Amino acid sequence: MFDTAGFHEAVGDTIALSVSTPQHLEKIGLLANYTDTEEDNINALMQIALQKVLQQRDRQTGAFCIYICQAH
Repeated sequence: MFDTAGFHEAVGDTIALSVSTPQHLEKIGLLANYTDTEEDNINALMQIALQKVLQQRDRQTGAFCIYICQAH
């Protein structure tokens, strides 16, 4: 009925995104003097987007390599 791998990935992404916000990092002392400007927000969102693109690329590359190895 449900794709559990996709569900677990979505839950993991939600948790990862919630603990990697600049506000949370400042609250736990890993980020100092953070200013909540539009430019800082755009930079943080761009960093998250690029991380997701790289993760997706790595998954596809890994799946392709597994497919090629199994074919031979």
